[in-house]
Amino acid sequence: MELQQRVSNLRKITDEFISRVINKERKDKGIEERIRGFEDIVYGRKKEFWKIFQRFLALKNWVNDYGASLLHENLSQEHLERVISGTEVIKDYRRRIKDKKMRKISDEVTRMINSFLSQSIRKAGLVYTPLGLVESEDLETIQALRDKLPSSVGLNEEFEKGLEYQKRMLKDFYKSQDHLLSVLDFQLCTLERKFSFEDELFTANLLYFLKRKNYKITPYLERFKKIVQRNSG
Repeated sequence: MELQQRVSNLRKITDEFISRVINKERKDKGIEERIRGFEDIVYGRKKEFWKIFQRFLALKNWVNDYGASLLHENLSQEHLERVISGTEVIKDYRRRIKDKKMRKISDEVTRMINSFLSQSIRKAGLVYTPLGLVESEDLETIQALRDKLPSSVGLNEEFEKGLEYQKRMLKDFYKSQDHLLSVLDFQLCTLERKFSFEDELFTANLLYFLKRKNYKITPYLERFKKIVQRNSG
């Protein structure tokens, strides 16, 4: 009798676990379908979205239909980054619009999506920075970068000096066939050995550029943040 009870309890636990897994998979699939629907509109993957004004009207419906429900979901960083990428494309569409009525609609849609994004990012405990989405506490790393910038006369010259250093390094130190990921890796090694503002700025620019080109830079970004934090004092 005791054995039967154990078997029954085990079966109940197993059934509950399977049920939770199935429900989570359904939930995740629903989120993925809605994010993919957003991308279908933005990138005009279906005939009904080929025209720009059709995309803005469809995006307005997408935010109205799914925005509120998605705010109650735990969107992953990957989902948020896909919406951010799509939003950048939308802003580019906005610049092309000449019609005043359509421009008004595009402005409204852009505000709606920005509001949705802001709330979703904040709920996820993330912050949007030029290097992409980072956890809120990582703002200390960003602030450390800002604090190193001179705030008085010569700021422009200091920035130009940093850019010139990057140009010289790419031209004279690295080979033209070196992939930027290899350059990034070597720059991180350089910072680990000897920290300098010029190499820090160079590395930050490489990270941002590669991120915008859709390279997977998370491991490099983590290394960079640790190095900056160690040298922020």
